[in-house]
Amino acid sequence: MKTHELFKQSIVLYLIGIWFFILSESAAVDSFKDSSQIIIMKKKTIETVISENRAALMDRPGVVAVGLGKTDGQLCIKILLTQPSLVLRESIPDSLEGYPVIMEISGEINALD
Repeated sequence: MKTHELFKQSIVLYLIGIWFFILSESAAVDSFKDSSQIIIMKKKTIETVISENRAALMDRPGVVAVGLGKTDGQLCIKILLTQPSLVLRESIPDSLEGYPVIMEISGEINALD
C-alpha cells in the first residue's frame, strides 16, 4: 500500500516538474522573441521623429516652432512656446522616441514682410 502511495506522489511531482519546465521554456522563448525584435528594430533619426510629430505639436495652442536643438551636447527636439504655460508643459512629453524634448519661451514669432 505504501509503495502505491509513493508511486502516486512520484507521478504527481514528476508532472508538476514537467509543467514548470514547460512554463519556464515558454517564458524563455517569449523573452527571446521580444529581444530579437528589439535587435531588428532600427532607431529613427531625430529628423524623422521631428517630421512625424511636428504637425501634432504645432496644433497645440502656444507652440510656435518645433525643430532640432542641442542640450548638454546631445541632439534634442526643441519646442518654442509663446508664453509660460503649465498645462502646455504637462501635455508635451519629456522625450519622443528616445530623444529629449526641450521647451523654451520665445514669444510670438512673425514672418517679416
